Amino acid sequence: MKYERWLMASCLFVAFGAVAGALAFWIDPSGSLMGMDQLLNYFRTLPLADIFFQDYTWSGIALVMINGIPNFAASWLLLQKDAKGILLSLITGIILVLWIFAELLIMPLFPIHIIFLVIGIVQTALAALATRKLKKLC
Repeated sequence: MKYERWLMASCLFVAFGAVAGALAFWIDPSGSLMGMDQLLNYFRTLPLADIFFQDYTWSGIALVMINGIPNFAASWLLLQKDAKGILLSLITGIILVLWIFAELLIMPLFPIHIIFLVIGIVQTALAALATRKLKKLC
């Protein structure tokens, strides 16, 4: 039970962070609102950059689809005391860690990277512990 509360908190934090970041990208697709306008140059070397990285619109969509919605879903399942919420929070924790590593491959390190990397690792560890607890109950 204690793991599920912390999992729900981390999932909600990541989900709301993803939505806030996406909204900032959609309000100002140039990225200057978040001080990221100069970083578009790092993305221009990626495949399909001429389609997806002219501005941050697609990045905002990806942020919500990959980190926002799944974390909201995991939170909802955990709130409903559905064991699938633990599994989904494990998956979303792993996805967040991979997301941050991918960002670090193409852009400089920012403090927000460290914060979300730690959250992703903690979320993954808590979900793994909760999964082990579930296995013992079965």
